[in-house]
Amino acid sequence: MPRHPAIEEKTGVTRTVAPVFSLWRVYFVLTLLFLPSSVPAVELEEILALAAGGAPELALGTLGEAQPDAAKHPEQWMRWERERVRMLVDAAEWPRLAGRLEHLPQGLPTEFVRWAGAWRARALLEMGNGEGARRVLRRLLWSGSGVDRPQVAEWRRLVMQSYLVDGRADDAHAALLRYRQDYGDDPAAAVIAARVLLARDRPAAARALLGAATVGEAGALNLLAELRTGGEPAKVAVTARARLKPSLLSTTRRLLFGVLAEAALAGGDGSGRIRALEGLLPGLTSGSADARLLGIDPDSLWDAYLAQARAIGNEKRLLVGDDAAWLDAAGQLAPEVRRAVLALLFLEGAAARESALSALTESLSALEGGIELVRGLFLESVRFPRLDRVPPPVRRHLLGPAIGAGDLKLASRLMQGLSEPPPGTDQMQWQLNRARVFILAGEPAAGTTLLAKMTEGEGALPAEAFDRIVQVVFDLQAIEEHEQALMLLDGLRSRAPDRQRARELLYWMAESFKAQGEPRRAARHYLESAILPGAGAMDPWAQTARYEAATQLAAAGLVSDARRLYSRLLEAADDPARRAVLRRELEKLWRVEAENGPGE
Repeated sequence: MPRHPAIEEKTGVTRTVAPVFSLWRVYFVLTLLFLPSSVPAVELEEILALAAGGAPELALGTLGEAQPDAAKHPEQWMRWERERVRMLVDAAEWPRLAGRLEHLPQGLPTEFVRWAGAWRARALLEMGNGEGARRVLRRLLWSGSGVDRPQVAEWRRLVMQSYLVDGRADDAHAALLRYRQDYGDDPAAAVIAARVLLARDRPAAARALLGAATVGEAGALNLLAELRTGGEPAKVAVTARARLKPSLLSTTRRLLFGVLAEAALAGGDGSGRIRALEGLLPGLTSGSADARLLGIDPDSLWDAYLAQARAIGNEKRLLVGDDAAWLDAAGQLAPEVRRAVLALLFLEGAAARESALSALTESLSALEGGIELVRGLFLESVRFPRLDRVPPPVRRHLLGPAIGAGDLKLASRLMQGLSEPPPGTDQMQWQLNRARVFILAGEPAAGTTLLAKMTEGEGALPAEAFDRIVQVVFDLQAIEEHEQALMLLDGLRSRAPDRQRARELLYWMAESFKAQGEPRRAARHYLESAILPGAGAMDPWAQTARYEAATQLAAAGLVSDARRLYSRLLEAADDPARRAVLRRELEKLWRVEAENGPGE
């Protein structure tokens, strides 16, 4: 089957070296601009249905492709953007939301800009960046007239939260006092005021403020205040468990899990503390206001594991170093206690460290939010201050989810130093994946180095291997790293498994030269691709490459050469639409020749 390069500039088709009919390339090049679009417009309601149907990432991607132009249709663009924000909030994609709202199109109404700014501040707060949120909020508070009183009050409440996120309880309290001077005992600020009081170790005042609150965030804070004023841990825990419903907002769920964890610690319930922490940590951002209020981070769970495992060891008279006995005992324990024993064996064991680690990560990953839990335990713990201290099996375990979530920065970090693939993984595909992640994560030099090593040697590469390498080179071209792409493509020329692939390499080299604004070199490589089988070649691939060569010759001022190529294409063309396009190109060149002469 013939092969050809797809035309992403003209059709939006992702280019590939997979086999497709070359004739379509010629047809698209010569006629697409004269055909009406057959692709129906995507309605916003269709995209929202995708999100509601369980595919929010697909919905966000489709929205990004189909969103109206902000300059031409600002009202429609803002409507779509509000839905984008809602989807990102629902998915708790705070970094993506903050990045998206950092740079808005020019000319949008002030009201929308302020709305977007407030959401960006909330996203930064969720990320634990109080100072960044305050910078946004200061601009909003100083943004001039037309801001109503409730809006200003909301922004000032967010400022209070930003101080709590940064652990500046005294500044939060000062901001609260100023707020009360202007707004009195505003019910909307009661929850924040309770947080401020708890952060300043005044739980009795927080209870007095919250009164009989039993629902939502206020109810959860009231339970925390009750516990910290001497409430019976077991009784508080029973109430918290009764309120812990799946339908609760994430903040309330986090706080209730935090109450359970604190109550278990106070009541000496080691397994209960582990269960609570395992439920809390997947939704807890390190450094966030909730993390500071509860005094919990991933090391809290490591500590809970070790404390519970040692208690089990004392109870069963297990000896340090007798890993087999510990493993036998773990098999008879509840799941969370078994994980505690596995954690102890991994951190302090002897012969069973690797097997304990494997069993621990497998058990954790089976929990709801388990991948987040593993990520927090190993990437946000003081026990692993550097990434090279994280065991390679864990890094490989986290790699797939990171790539799947589009977190290429994390994926790139995880891959640093992982030269060997996981057991049972194809070595070449592993290295190609590493190269692709490095390239797309903003480290093209690292990706290029890997690819260059894979292309070393002499003789033709197997066709499948050749195609897979070229696909990753396309990633370099996609991010405009054409120098590195050209180096790799040139190195692959001597290793092309057949003539058609050699033609493709010449064509892709021409694409990079064109992107670099070098029309002469681009034209030469396009033409070499066309005539590789022979100077008179006029197969569909040759016609496509000749057409591109002609456009580049014209751009370089070599008008007579361009005219010759267009004329030969006209002689070979049968389709009336293609012939019409070629005649138009020739007419343009004749006018140029008439004005400037035939060129060089």
